[in-house]
Amino acid sequence: MARIAAGVVILLGHVAFAAFGQTNVVLYGKINVNMEHVSLSRPAQSQARLSSNSSALGFRANEDLGGGWAAIMQIEGAIGVDTGAGDINGKDSFVGLQQRDLGTIALGRESTIIKKMNVYTDRFEGSGIADDSGVALLQGEGNPLGFNRRSGNQVRYDSPDIGGFLLTLSRAAETEEGPARSVIRAAWLQYRYGPWKAAAAYETHHGLRMGFDDSIVRLAGAYTASWGDISLGWNRLTYGVAGGDLQRNYFTCTGAYKVPGGSIAWRYGKAGDIGGSAPAGAVLSSAAGNLSKGADTGAVYATLGYNYVLSARSYLYLYTTQVRNDARANFNFGTNAYGTASAGATVRGSALGIVHRF
Repeated sequence: MARIAAGVVILLGHVAFAAFGQTNVVLYGKINVNMEHVSLSRPAQSQARLSSNSSALGFRANEDLGGGWAAIMQIEGAIGVDTGAGDINGKDSFVGLQQRDLGTIALGRESTIIKKMNVYTDRFEGSGIADDSGVALLQGEGNPLGFNRRSGNQVRYDSPDIGGFLLTLSRAAETEEGPARSVIRAAWLQYRYGPWKAAAAYETHHGLRMGFDDSIVRLAGAYTASWGDISLGWNRLTYGVAGGDLQRNYFTCTGAYKVPGGSIAWRYGKAGDIGGSAPAGAVLSSAAGNLSKGADTGAVYATLGYNYVLSARSYLYLYTTQVRNDARANFNFGTNAYGTASAGATVRGSALGIVHRF
């Protein structure tokens, strides 16, 4: 934290001598709404519903300060198109300074590095019932175990591009989600070369669960070609418990293949059995699903869909998805979970929707 604070002081010192320029403000957003049919095998139930999936409205500004410096800000909130609920700044909102040769410092409430890394493997807007974060990352802010979250009081540093490498460091102190003095620390290294890109990240959560530390290691790679694209991802979750820890690996392969009018997209994800150094029979309860050490505690997340392009900003989509739990697992959709899955349950869903960006 001391190094980040020193960096902020240096940035502010340089900007004090820079000339002020004009501010460019951009209004942007996304509306993503679909009709769904979802079902659960244990207990047996089903439902037809309408869902708004991470629809958002935001403002982004950039003021040229001269000498390669700029002041930046963003305010982004959620739009519940289905219910009318929403907020003005519940999503990524921050203010900061940027220098073309030194990088960017931002202060505010933002997605953590692990959540931002979803861009490598998302094929379905990173939201809705096709979102695999409930299995891969145990959801977000509503679950102390979740790594797919936003954190308040965050300081973020992004390096400039150095030979294709980009480094991001972040620290969120005394976050609102956890007990006093809880801290989230993370580092993310990316590399980009032509159609290839790769990333590695590490994030630790201290005090979000009183008395325990949790962490995640995440790797991803992607390749883009004229026919479409393909991505691979892997992560290992580690949760501190009495007498040791619980660990779980997750692997995913996602891709899209271009066809007339749009593309066929897919995702396959596999969560392994829960291991670690904790005593046999150790269990950690979670809003996203329980972690029980031993065999038959994994799950498979599979999605197949089609996107039909209407314009550069709009498209229709149709997909089917399912979470197939092993005998002792009870995971659910990452966003808009349906019901409460019992151990060994399969959660299924199909969706027809439209996305418009502006």
